[in-house]
Amino acid sequence: MSQRKLTSVEKKGGGIAAVKAIAEEKGVHLLLVEDDKGNELVAASMKPFKVVC
Repeated sequence: MSQRKLTSVEKKGGGIAAVKAIAEEKGVHLLLVEDDKGNELVAASMKPFKVVC
């Protein structure tokens, strides 16, 4: 799994739409979460994420 701040993705990665398109093409799962400091993070994994509660 890898993760990046959403602000970084928006500035350097072509935006979340571009990242989503690439992920769908490559079969990568994406997750948008907020950490304990209030930062929005985009996590990517080849395996699906599981919601625990």
